[in-house]
Amino acid sequence: MRYATVLLRWENTELLPLNSAIAAEPDLRVEAIYYINPVRGERYAELSRFRGDMTRARELFDESPHVNQFEVPGETDGIVYLQYESAPVLDDLMSLFSDHAVVISWPIRFTEDGLGVELTLLGTESVLTDVFAAFPDAIEQSLLRTGDYSEGISDPVASLTERQREVLSVAVRNGYYESPRASTHRELAGELDIAPGTVSEQLQRIEARLIGSLTESW
Repeated sequence: MRYATVLLRWENTELLPLNSAIAAEPDLRVEAIYYINPVRGERYAELSRFRGDMTRARELFDESPHVNQFEVPGETDGIVYLQYESAPVLDDLMSLFSDHAVVISWPIRFTEDGLGVELTLLGTESVLTDVFAAFPDAIEQSLLRTGDYSEGISDPVASLTERQREVLSVAVRNGYYESPRASTHRELAGELDIAPGTVSEQLQRIEARLIGSLTESW
């Protein structure tokens, strides 16, 4: 069995209802989709991890004519349940995966800007080749990794978003994880062109995700 991890991006369409609206919110983002399930009546049910202002998330869901039901956690961060009407691009993707009998490896990770996802698909070489050749024109795809799949394969860094890998790369390159540390949050922030507080927050999330990936089977 083979696996292929691809970066899917969309600039001029909506993969899911509210994608562009959420991406435009400075204090709200979708981090990952844990599962999408087709529901009778041309709808989908989804479990996703959101970060940020959950009050604003409720407002967006309430205002959207495409969202049928939702369940949102407390004030910040958590798993969100959404039930929404089908969208053409999502319909095309789900039909494509079904028609070619390809398996999705969950979760699906969003990019920092909210307009792309990293998606890992499993299947035979011919199945994966056929799927990539048939992707909807509205979706831009870039192959990131491919190879033989086995249960023992583990790449914790692959679970990071594109932006998180950039931050981690800059931190490692500048000796942040050396002992004693060769750089500070402020110095990393200067190279990344972001605030020192944002560097601190990003590194905390990166470290939490990497440690979680390494210890999830303990």
